[in-house]
Amino acid sequence: MGSMLTFILVGSAGVTDSALTNHGMLQVEKLAGYLSQQGVRFTRVFCSPLQRARATADALKSTYGDTMGKPFVVPCLREKDYGSLEGKSWVSPNVNVKEKRDSFTPAETFDELSSRAKEFVKDFLLPLLRDGSDNHTVAVVSHGVILSVIWRTLKQMRVPPCSSSSSHGIPGDPLVMWSNTGYLELDLSMAMATDQNQTALSNLEISVLAINSRQHLTNLKRTRGIGNSKHDPKQQKLESFFHRRQ
Repeated sequence: MGSMLTFILVGSAGVTDSALTNHGMLQVEKLAGYLSQQGVRFTRVFCSPLQRARATADALKSTYGDTMGKPFVVPCLREKDYGSLEGKSWVSPNVNVKEKRDSFTPAETFDELSSRAKEFVKDFLLPLLRDGSDNHTVAVVSHGVILSVIWRTLKQMRVPPCSSSSSHGIPGDPLVMWSNTGYLELDLSMAMATDQNQTALSNLEISVLAINSRQHLTNLKRTRGIGNSKHDPKQQKLESFFHRRQ
């Protein structure tokens, strides 16, 4: 068994630095509690610099305490920048075409996203996988588009898979989609391969353990009104106003 890698999706697309809603924070707390109950002990947590990702990483830290260590904020884990389309709906009102063209900022390209994904894998993940002193359990807290590109990057590095399904009953090349706080769980290990010139190459062996797992959200219902409000970490929970009887 190699290192465990868990990709955790935090909601909202784009680089707009929006906060978690109250409902989103409940989802995060459920996730942290569930993973802890399952015996998952993260040795390293990487997160996007956007506040909704940092709040999620901090919730993991709060649940696990000093055993987890401080989350690492990694700039290349930020979500895709949609340029002038950031925050716009697919159906927009009519605007002056020339004005729109002159002020238009293009969205981040796939090549740019791929470059960021490769940077993260090369500078942060591979050093852990190559560290043979201990197995690592790593959480990557980020956003849907960039997580999908990182997953694509990892697949390109893996040892050519067999045509049959994996031992976990999941197809060898699954399409990964996430719900908010849904997570992808992988078992990664390094395998040494050689090319035709006998040059040593690093390849990944990947087992997919879970795709968009949401078991932690069972029985969690959205609270109307206040559930969609911005989460305020200073706000006390209702339980804090009641004293438990001894």
